[in-house]
Amino acid sequence: TSDAACFTIGTKAYTGTGLGNPQQFWEYDATTDSWNRKTDSPGDEYASGFVINNLGYVAGGSDNWSFDPVNNSWSQVAFFVDVRAGGSAFVINGKAYYACGGNGQIGLVNEFWEFTP
Repeated sequence: TSDAACFTIGTKAYTGTGLGNPQQFWEYDATTDSWNRKTDSPGDEYASGFVINNLGYVAGGSDNWSFDPVNNSWSQVAFFVDVRAGGSAFVINGKAYYACGGNGQIGLVNEFWEFTP
């Protein structure tokens, strides 16, 4: 899978929503050196991942989602209002920022979004 969203929480890394298998979502446990499949992601391809307060977020595509690793569950979140793909996400002081990316209708965009859970 390429173009997957990734994030880490503690000693575990999470990845999914990439090309080829966009719904598959995986957890890598560094302490046991093992992979475990998690609940399928409702997110889209070309998403970006980040973490706030031990929740993983997948932003991009047509929807935005949070992943709770304790409950192995997804919840839809409001972030930006239209389709985005291939942007960059990062967190500063508990706020996420999503920069640039593009969409199929207007091409690349020069926008900057802020998200506070």
